[in-house]
Amino acid sequence: MKVGDHLVVDQGGYKHHGIYVGGKDVIHYTGVGSELGGMIDITTVEQFSDGKLVKVVEHWPRVYDAAESVYRASSRIGENRYNLIWNNCEHFVLWCIQGVPVSHQVNKVVGAAVVAGRILSVAKSAETVSTVASAAGGAIGSGTGVASSGLAAGLTAVGSTSLLPVIGVAVACGAAGYGAVKLVQWLWGD
Repeated sequence: MKVGDHLVVDQGGYKHHGIYVGGKDVIHYTGVGSELGGMIDITTVEQFSDGKLVKVVEHWPRVYDAAESVYRASSRIGENRYNLIWNNCEHFVLWCIQGVPVSHQVNKVVGAAVVAGRILSVAKSAETVSTVASAAGGAIGSGTGVASSGLAAGLTAVGSTSLLPVIGVAVACGAAGYGAVKLVQWLWGD
């Protein structure tokens, strides 16, 4: 480990991030000082890792060199503004190194939630189309043969749940390509 390194520990379900400051010490959100996430403090690598494997994440290019990253981390010691979505340990470390507070973990979870919501929305719409198709089939089916049965079959096919995996994949691909933040903006019109 080198001074200024981005350290990560897999906590099983999430990854915990910190900045190595030398002397076997790490600056990170400690979990001490509030119910959820605590404050930024300096602890030993052993306390930071809680006995788990510590990995170093390389950043190239870095916006801030190692010394500046440590300075930035040190400037926030004592801060108690943890927020899982907007200001967690990953946001903190990436702000120290790259100058941008971002959490790839949060983006993945938010992206997955948005995709799941869209899939459920599409599934609900598909149920509605299927119901309409069934009703139309009964009403149209008493009419004239081929055209009416083709319309009812077409509406039923569009509304069938067999199309949901295809729709889900399309939405997931769109989310991956568009990015979770942009997708949220698109969904809510922001």
